[in-house]
Amino acid sequence: MFRSDPAFSTDIGAWCHSTGNTLVELGRENGNYKAVIANGAASMGSDVPMFFTFWGINALRRPKRAAVNKNLIEKMFGWMMPRGADKLKLSKLNMGGMGLAMVKGIMRKKNVPSPPEMIKSEQKGGVKLVVCSMSMDLMGIKREELLDGIEEGGVATYLCRAEVGNVNLFL
Repeated sequence: MFRSDPAFSTDIGAWCHSTGNTLVELGRENGNYKAVIANGAASMGSDVPMFFTFWGINALRRPKRAAVNKNLIEKMFGWMMPRGADKLKLSKLNMGGMGLAMVKGIMRKKNVPSPPEMIKSEQKGGVKLVVCSMSMDLMGIKREELLDGIEEGGVATYLCRAEVGNVNLFL
């Protein structure tokens, strides 16, 4: 995947310096470079945990409904919340879905991976995606509703990973 990140030409030099690599050649293909923040940190040898809590967990939900038993409140939460990263809204910039459509169009035009593609790429690159088990319980989200390869953890898991990791992302 290639993207039109103008800072890539600078970042690649920093990455080479940090990892002891030598930049032999820097090129562009159709004006695009390759870059993703979590993958970039993981490629630099950093242990990168991403901790998802409350509304951030929705990004890791499977796009299709899973057969799970839920009480009435859990069913209501499930109905109200977006199912997967591709269904997330842009908060106040959503404008009835028009803002989201505009951003998705710009992303496609500039060859920026979609959020679901980024999640797959991050997992493939070794980024640890951890969901807050307490938030899952409060919101009625069951393990079967999450994408494969997602870890569950609590505050202690987050703090431990944040302490030992060079980079941590909290969503």
